[in-house]
Amino acid sequence: WQASQGTTGLESAGWLRYLMGRHQVLRTRLRFPAGGPAVQEVHASGETTVDVVEAGDEDPSDVADRMAYRYAARDFDFAGDWPIFLAAILKDGVPAYRVLTVCHVVWDAFGALAVLADLREREAAGGSLARPVTAMQPLEQARWQRSPAGQRHSEATLRQWEHVLRHLPARRFPTPVDRGQPRS
Repeated sequence: WQASQGTTGLESAGWLRYLMGRHQVLRTRLRFPAGGPAVQEVHASGETTVDVVEAGDEDPSDVADRMAYRYAARDFDFAGDWPIFLAAILKDGVPAYRVLTVCHVVWDAFGALAVLADLREREAAGGSLARPVTAMQPLEQARWQRSPAGQRHSEATLRQWEHVLRHLPARRFPTPVDRGQPRS
């Protein structure tokens, strides 16, 4: 993301605080109790870091690409790390880019789109948007899934998928033909 005109490092930290405050999934870590299954834990508060990197003589977009690669290549600690990383890339002390990386196991495409829509809306409002969250948060969804209505929905969904899968042809695509020649 290219940083907004006039953005400061503190505004980047506020941007991250806004995201984590609105979306429980970004405040979720795993606990691994002895002898039990992993447990998701949503935290009400915590601390994280915004990496602030001065591009110096380099093109800030190259530095942003390198930070994105660094975040993607790191060994993620599900119990110790927050699932979100943010870097502010500066050019001569002025933010030029933000690099936002979120661990792929915490959200699906629709969750990512919801967070990005929040960011766009907040930026369009000059960074001061504070409307209430209207989407179902993960803890609320888990409670609903355990309820009788949630169980009925789950059973109906399983029946639907069973119906769809039973009516698909066993072989949807022809058998590949290997000509024994390397592709060029």
